[in-house]
Amino acid sequence: MELKTAASVINYISKIETDCADLYNRCAVKYPDYREFFESMAKENKKFGTRIKKAYYSSVTDALETNFSFRGLNAGIDIPQTESSESVADQLTACLKLEADIQAFYGQAADLSKGLLDDVNRVMQRLAGARDRRWKALHARLGE
Repeated sequence: MELKTAASVINYISKIETDCADLYNRCAVKYPDYREFFESMAKENKKFGTRIKKAYYSSVTDALETNFSFRGLNAGIDIPQTESSESVADQLTACLKLEADIQAFYGQAADLSKGLLDDVNRVMQRLAGARDRRWKALHARLGE
């Protein structure tokens, strides 16, 4: 699904962050040895969702919304499931892909919002950078 307006992008990001937090909370229950790690990831997802909403609502007006487009930005991030037969290594690998996909989405959305939505652009760039840090943390856990 192509996302065309700032509102559709913000709503999609909010859903992805919520779904991602739910995934990490399920992982925390399923893999008790990694509970604190997965819970911290879920908590951070909630902060990310709040940050982007605040930036959006503080900078967007109805006039801007009707004249701005995110043409070419597609919603296509899949949240992995926590299957009962998966090992923690399989789950961490799926989470690595998820973090990379979300980082790429934020990067593309930030590029498309340059100039018109400066606050949103800055937050998306920061969140893309945070995704890199999270990817490295997941990768380190995979190597344990």
